[in-house]
Amino acid sequence: MNNKKILIYSVILTFGILFLNSCIKEKWEVPAKIDYNVNFADSIAPRYEIVSIHFLKNEVLVGDKTLIEKNYVIEGTVVSNDEDGNIYKELYIQDSSLVNDVWVRSGIVIQINLTNLFIDYPFGQKVAVKCKDLYIGDDEGVIKLGSLFEDVTATGETLWSFGRIQGQLTVDKHIFKMQGGKPISPKVVTIKPGNINSLSTDDIATLVKINDVQFYSGSLGMTFADPDNLLSLGHYIEDMEGNQILTYNSAYATFAGDSIPEGKGSVTALYGVYVDTKQLYFNKAEDIQLNNPRYVYYKKDFEDENIYSGGWITKMVTGTLNWTIGTVSRKYIQMTNWTGSSNLASETWFISPPINVDQLVEKKLSFETACNYSGPALEIKISDNYDGVSAPSTATWNTVTATLSSGSWAWVSSGDINLATAYSGKTIRLAFKYTGTTSSGKTWEIDNIIIK
Repeated sequence: MNNKKILIYSVILTFGILFLNSCIKEKWEVPAKIDYNVNFADSIAPRYEIVSIHFLKNEVLVGDKTLIEKNYVIEGTVVSNDEDGNIYKELYIQDSSLVNDVWVRSGIVIQINLTNLFIDYPFGQKVAVKCKDLYIGDDEGVIKLGSLFEDVTATGETLWSFGRIQGQLTVDKHIFKMQGGKPISPKVVTIKPGNINSLSTDDIATLVKINDVQFYSGSLGMTFADPDNLLSLGHYIEDMEGNQILTYNSAYATFAGDSIPEGKGSVTALYGVYVDTKQLYFNKAEDIQLNNPRYVYYKKDFEDENIYSGGWITKMVTGTLNWTIGTVSRKYIQMTNWTGSSNLASETWFISPPINVDQLVEKKLSFETACNYSGPALEIKISDNYDGVSAPSTATWNTVTATLSSGSWAWVSSGDINLATAYSGKTIRLAFKYTGTTSSGKTWEIDNIIIK
């Protein structure tokens, strides 16, 4: 790690008026409460209005960036800094305020063109931010405080871009440390879409905790990032239903070279977004507590547009037509016996890898189907003695009753199908059997196969 220059500052407080003593100052003690009616080195003492972060983000910001012209002051507690390297030249602060008689936690990011911010602004440090003359802007979905800086293009055109507050002197005019702060407990949320406790826009730039999650199996054996080649990496965490959220990990993080943990547990992180992608940012490795045995589930959603990923196979018993990937409005697998001019007699199976039912937490199966035209129904089957190589007829298959689409391309959920009663203690394979004749044949589509 490069040696970091640390500038040390002091402020002499006399009769509530802030003066600069010199360019290099020592750390200073602050009063228990800042008097916002004092003169912050201005010639005329203005009256400052304390507002919430929620108010600043929702009532002041217009468009992608706005100059703050009123004497607004926000108070917040530091929930992230640059101490462990995953956050760079930024402070995250959050507060709580009453919004329509409901307490709402809200956070904001302060962009600062300085390093070693954690020395003056550790976790739990309470700060007051004088917002007048700063800009508030929307950076791909995250609301930030900062300044404008001049940017000259290759053609000589001058542009003013929204970015970091420049210089310690400017920072000292806007950010004031206060007494009485303490680390904030994270809000417990879920990543289940539509759940009352799921992540919302109010949670952006705040500290959250998510329980009963693990890293996606595809990340196991990898490191959080690649510090040798300075490559930042993203890894998904998932809950027991397969809902996922991306974690972003900087190559400069102190834990960048650590291996992705294999267990299940809880994570504490900052919640953010980038464009439309929800993301988590870890402050430190200790916030990743995945010490319990990993849960097992199987999910096939075809987002990778690969029929065979995850160990799935197809078996053509009759005919020459096979399952293909469909991409109309979503990604899914589809099968039809229509050749473009006629129906072809077909029997084709789509079969899962071996699944140990006792490793499943809930022991339930669900999937979605859509279909159109006329022909035999799709059959859902389970076997505990299929070898994955021979013809399906060599094994014993039990038919599973499930709700299927009735047609018109309408997607329908199968509902949860209980596997515990019949298959506990067994290793099974799930199969979707398609049948078509020379005179008829539906087109069947399948998506979001989950065995959990």
